[in-house]
Amino acid sequence: MNRVVCIGECMIEAIAGRGNDGLDRFAGDTFNTAVYMARESRAHEVHFLTAVGQDLPSAQMVQAMRREGLRVDNILERPDRTVGRYTIHNDRRGERSFTYEREQSAARTLFDDPGSAKELLQLLDPDLVYLSGVSLAILPESAREQLLFALSTRGTVVAFDPNYRRPLWEDAAHARRWVQAFAQISRYLLTSLEDDRLLLGLDSPEQSQAYWRQAIPGEVVIKNGGHSVIVLPGSDEIRAAPIVVPVIEETQPVDTTGAGDAFNGVYLIQRLMGIDPAAAAAASISLCSKVVMSPGAILPL
Repeated sequence: MNRVVCIGECMIEAIAGRGNDGLDRFAGDTFNTAVYMARESRAHEVHFLTAVGQDLPSAQMVQAMRREGLRVDNILERPDRTVGRYTIHNDRRGERSFTYEREQSAARTLFDDPGSAKELLQLLDPDLVYLSGVSLAILPESAREQLLFALSTRGTVVAFDPNYRRPLWEDAAHARRWVQAFAQISRYLLTSLEDDRLLLGLDSPEQSQAYWRQAIPGEVVIKNGGHSVIVLPGSDEIRAAPIVVPVIEETQPVDTTGAGDAFNGVYLIQRLMGIDPAAAAAASISLCSKVVMSPGAILPL
C-alpha cells in the first residue's frame, strides 16, 4: 500500500452570510487535498500531518479527519494552542476572498522541536509527501529550513503546490525564494497561472511553461482556471510536447474555494496508480466542475 503524507493546516471554515447550522466545517488547502486523495482511492494510506490544540474544536477536527478515512496517528497536540478559523467571502461570480484568525493556530508550531521533521518522516516513511506554499508560509524560517533539509536528504518523492497567499508572507521576494527551493526538490509541481502571475510576474501560459521547463526537472502541472490544464512531462521525457487538457464542461461557479486542492488530490493519486497525465488531468477537471458548484472547500459525502 502506498503511503501519502500531506503536511499543513486544517482550519474551521465559515462562509460569510450563512449560518453554520450548529456544525463546524473544516478545511485548509493540503487538508482538502488529503480528503480528495482518500476519497479517490482507499488503497492508499493518506496521513495528515499537523498540530492541534487540546480543546473541543481540535478534538472535533481530528474526528472529522477520521471520518474521511485519514490517518491521524502522528498529529501533534499543543496544550497552549488551538486551531485557526477562516471565513470565505464570495462575489457574484463565485470568486472568493478570505479573512483569517490563526494567531493561536497550533499548526504554526508543527516543527518547532529541533529535528522533528526528520524524525516524523522517518517514522511515517512515506512514498509521497504533499505540501504547499501555505504549509511553508505559516511556519517560522527555522522550521522551513528543517523541513527542506529533511525532505531533500531523505530523497522523498515530493509534490508541491506554490499556492501563493501574499498576506501570509513577509514579502514576495521571501515567498519566491522558498517556493523555488521546494519546487527544486519536487517530482510533481502543481501550480496555476494566477499564482505564477502574482508571484513570478508571468503573464501567459507560454511564459509559465518556459519558466518552469527551465527551472525544475520534475513534472509540472499548470492550472489555467476554467480553460485548460497544461502538463509538462518530467526530465526523463524532457523533449515531449506539453499536454494540454481542455475544460469542456462549462459551469457558473457558486464558490471556487478548494477546486485546485481537489484537482491536486485526484491528479496525484491517479499518477501514483500509473495513470497517464492526460487521463489524470481529465478526471481531476471533472471533479473540479462539481466542487465549484457547491459552497465551501469540500463536497459533502
